[in-house]
Amino acid sequence: MSSFRSLLKVVKEFPKRLFHAVTDGAKRVLQTLRIWAQDNPRTSKVIVVALVAALSAALLFGFFAFIGFTPGGIVAAAAWHASIGIVSAGSLFAILQSLAATGMIGAIGAFIGASMSVISIHFGAKSASAGCS
Repeated sequence: MSSFRSLLKVVKEFPKRLFHAVTDGAKRVLQTLRIWAQDNPRTSKVIVVALVAALSAALLFGFFAFIGFTPGGIVAAAAWHASIGIVSAGSLFAILQSLAATGMIGAIGAFIGASMSVISIHFGAKSASAGCS
């Protein structure tokens, strides 16, 4: 019976120990990344721009898919299409459908994300250098 209680105690403590191990490991990884970024500022900025661009592309593509515009055609947007009737060229619906069909949504998202991160890095560097003088 004693071994069963020991096993039960280990099972009960496992989630807490796992949580602490994961958070401690994550803290060490973030600390290592912070030190590396300070030692390699240009490379870390390029990586940040690339990650933000990829994330922006994925989010924009996901949003368009959520509202129904995908490279495979309009899915959820069919109700919107039905309410419009005949879609005129140049309308918002036609533009969104064209962007989705050509796969340009991801490229636009990547461009927006990269632009935003480059601008924020540029202005962040200016404000940091202004504060140091």
